[in-house]
Amino acid sequence: MLRTPYLAGETDVGQLNTIFRARGTPTEEDWPGLTKLPDYIEMKSYPKVVSSTLFTATDATSIDLLDKMLIFNPSARITAKQALSHAYFSSAPAPTHHSKLPMITKPIVETENEKEERKRKLAEGNPFI
Repeated sequence: MLRTPYLAGETDVGQLNTIFRARGTPTEEDWPGLTKLPDYIEMKSYPKVVSSTLFTATDATSIDLLDKMLIFNPSARITAKQALSHAYFSSAPAPTHHSKLPMITKPIVETENEKEERKRKLAEGNPFI
């Protein structure tokens, strides 16, 4: 949808801060027992974010699956089995048949120059390599 890492962070606390800024900080209401978890630390409070305001070109079925997969409370989060049964995977457009997918006809070999260029782009924060 965004073609970049959605929630990349540098450290554990930085990662949490990035996630909370993007999704909203979880509360006891969202996740009963949250504040009693062994390593719980109080973080800055961010408001909940409505996914459809971020991913405006995405349909409601996709947003629904995304939201269910990103629920903080693990006991309320969709399971892998439930996710695979979600309407997202059976709604149009249907997947392309494997016979119509492009085929790689030559081995992909990265030269030293290409490898250095890729590393440089990653260091600059360019995810499109």
